[in-house]
Amino acid sequence: MLYEPLRQRTRRPVVTILGYPSKPTAMGGLRWLKRVTDYIEQKDIFYIKKIHNERTIAKKITKNKFILWTLFSLIDDTHAALKALFTNPDIAILDTYGEANIILWILLRFFKPNAKILSIFHHYEPTPTIPMKNNNGMLLRRFQLYYNHLIERAFKNMIKDSDRIITVSNSSMHQLYSICGLTEAEISKKVVIAGAGIDQFVLHHSNNNNNNDKEDTEKDIDFLCIGRIDKFEGIEKIWQLIKHKHSKANFVMIGQATDEQIHKFSKLGIDHMGILCEDEKLEIYSRAKVFLFPSMREGFGMAVAESLCVGLPVVAWKIPVFEELYCKTKDVNNTNSNSSFEGIILIEPKNYKLFADESLMILNSLSNKLTMTPCKRKISLKIIKTWNEIGDRVITVLKDMVNNSNGCC
Repeated sequence: MLYEPLRQRTRRPVVTILGYPSKPTAMGGLRWLKRVTDYIEQKDIFYIKKIHNERTIAKKITKNKFILWTLFSLIDDTHAALKALFTNPDIAILDTYGEANIILWILLRFFKPNAKILSIFHHYEPTPTIPMKNNNGMLLRRFQLYYNHLIERAFKNMIKDSDRIITVSNSSMHQLYSICGLTEAEISKKVVIAGAGIDQFVLHHSNNNNNNDKEDTEKDIDFLCIGRIDKFEGIEKIWQLIKHKHSKANFVMIGQATDEQIHKFSKLGIDHMGILCEDEKLEIYSRAKVFLFPSMREGFGMAVAESLCVGLPVVAWKIPVFEELYCKTKDVNNTNSNSSFEGIILIEPKNYKLFADESLMILNSLSNKLTMTPCKRKISLKIIKTWNEIGDRVITVLKDMVNNSNGCC
């Protein structure tokens, strides 16, 4: 029995996942990684090694970054990458966010060149690693500029050098061509669209509503928004326009934010609740009337899919992935908004007035009940894959990588 783990390891390829979140996470990309990894591990086909790095990732999103902190953060990133390297992987699954993945990519190419790299690409993140600040001195600004450029270049090289790439939508796949520089031939050879899912608690809630169209929870939240603040375009302007026309309206936000950001939103009359557990989030969903999502950077948009499934009408910017998922046909006569998919209205980016007007129009048309019928919620569910379906697609890619590796030998 003492040798059983070793015998199992020799029979199964080692797949190392860097950045696996050990705890539930509000970030869509990390949630995708956790759900898919857990499903693959249950299948017992590969020897799964999970390397946690969420402490560094959380700090990068919720802290005001400065140069000294960045240097200390690189130590944590390097430590996580070395732990992953020492697992001696046959295949390394790298999420494309963060320096730890770049460091592991470099280490593997130098010290374990036969290892295969599978990159998970959700969408492009143009946010600089170290934000540029006008009050910094010339030397600091040069360091920031150089560091951000170096990370951006390394990220694109890592993507191009990956053996295989998994994306969540056609829109994110197109970014590999338009932003990351992959050729059509490379995309055809390397890239697989696996899709994205939403958690079962949302689906369960939607199914319950299908069986019973009554909603006992009082709807006391006019507008709800869930997500990372740095992805939102014009949320303050939209809210100010709404408040100008409807002074009694209220607005709740959920997601990762710094204390400074939460305080700033509080002054604007926005109740930012930070990160909530799933039960708390579902309770907020059940109290909300309209979901606002002015994000400009999405590979799938889990929050939008969740909102539609629980029956919330959605107003969002018209970005490629939402057009892909929710626009059945394009109305050439209407360039400002699009509501071809029932339950969601897409607004041309930066048209803040129309975004606010459409949001208020929906709010004013609502009673104290959900407006989306069970039939419409079923339509919403059709575009969403289960985590098992996504996991099976990833397993197919991993098997193909193993077989090709064996063939080369």
